[in-house]
Amino acid sequence: MYAQKEKSTTKEIITSIRLGEAYKYDNEHGIAIEHFNFAMKLGKENKTDEYLDFVLQHKGKCLLELKRLDEAETCFIEAMKLRVKKGRPALIQSTQDALNLLKRIRKEL
Repeated sequence: MYAQKEKSTTKEIITSIRLGEAYKYDNEHGIAIEHFNFAMKLGKENKTDEYLDFVLQHKGKCLLELKRLDEAETCFIEAMKLRVKKGRPALIQSTQDALNLLKRIRKEL
């Protein structure tokens, strides 16, 4: 992988998030979650949490598609905490939208 050759943890994390999204769109949710988990592990091991909110948000959406609602909610809540800390309104709104969707799905079940 390019990011590994470059020896850039940040690039590896970003690449893992993007790969996870690609697999999610291809309905390969299990592989997608593996990529999201790998990105989280890399961030923790290297004390790089700059993208942790993105990992949690995308993993939460993947879990939501799998109807694993409690796990998805946990991811969204953690992402929200990080995004509030960052103070980025657009990111906060994105996570709030995901939480609102989760709430609607729960009502329908």
